[in-house]
Amino acid sequence: MLIGEFSTWSKVTSGIPQGSILGPLLFLIYINDMLDLCNQQDACTRTYLYADDAKIYRVINEISEQADLQAVVNTVKNWSDEWILRLNIDKCKKVSYYVKNPICTHYHNSCK
Repeated sequence: MLIGEFSTWSKVTSGIPQGSILGPLLFLIYINDMLDLCNQQDACTRTYLYADDAKIYRVINEISEQADLQAVVNTVKNWSDEWILRLNIDKCKKVSYYVKNPICTHYHNSCK
């Protein structure tokens, strides 16, 4: 309230209004099954959630482990398509750290 004034009511057609108290909790409940699916796909790949961001982490020592990580990326993409929760592809990034003999790692965010 600002000097006796209130905002006008607006219809919310999707999502959760910014600044809501239950919003973050409801979002975590909504995406909680994504973590289970990722763990079922590959127990060595770690998925971390913070607010509406997800980080997928995997130590890669062999080419087969790269395929395991790609399978988890595919799982997240399929999950987001099923729940109509569009991924922001512009924010999807890959970071690789290595000491020597890097393994070529190219990941795709589509399941084609």
